[in-house]
Amino acid sequence: MQLGPGETTVSGTTVGGGDHATNGCTGEANTDDRVYSVTPTVSGFLTATLHRGDASYDSILYALGNCLQPTSNIICHDQYTNTSPNGGGVISFECVAGQPYTIVVDGWNGQTGTYTLTLDLSQGTCADPVPFTLYTGFSSSAIGNTVGEGNEAQSSVCGGGLSNDVVYEVTPGDPLGSIALSVEASLVAGDTSYDAVLHARSSCNDLASELDCDRDTNPNNDEVINYNVMSVGPTFVWVDGVVASEGEYRLRFEP
Repeated sequence: MQLGPGETTVSGTTVGGGDHATNGCTGEANTDDRVYSVTPTVSGFLTATLHRGDASYDSILYALGNCLQPTSNIICHDQYTNTSPNGGGVISFECVAGQPYTIVVDGWNGQTGTYTLTLDLSQGTCADPVPFTLYTGFSSSAIGNTVGEGNEAQSSVCGGGLSNDVVYEVTPGDPLGSIALSVEASLVAGDTSYDAVLHARSSCNDLASELDCDRDTNPNNDEVINYNVMSVGPTFVWVDGVVASEGEYRLRFEP
């Protein structure tokens, strides 16, 4: 599948799909799956969203660099801590134009069912932010690299004005009504290779709309921010750096 900028949605079932792939997520061995070979037409950030309301079983979603090599695991989401009977999940990672990636819809311990999968290719800017859907009850992660990205934003308190950055558009996946969803976003210290800044806004281009920020000077500590997501409109989370600092990161969301 060639994937251009924007999103593509497919629906299917893992029932009778055969067991083709495995990776570092526990429990997916000997379980029917569906495998998608995805080749981005431009470099950017590839996000795969398995919609919880349309996943009728305990699902596992992951990406491989090579379908035949489990050790080529890029990122995985297993919603094993979720108390909902349905599955769902989100993974996001940096991708290179023309390079094929394997996206696998799998299941835990033999579970199979129907699903809807959305694939998105974005640039991580205000004009084209990386979409990230939050589902209550389990954490999700995104990995990336700020090297070579533009310097578009900074925190009003924690800095970041001289460093490349990437922005995520965060939207709740569950109906909230008038209730606010409390979110913790963090940059995982062991998987973040530079002096990072993490900040969130309610409006992507408006510095005055900042919700929270963090820059921890101890490299062994995570950068952590906390804020509320409302059902009306998204929020924007920036992965940034201090004074030209840039590098790889893992961004984790805990709604």
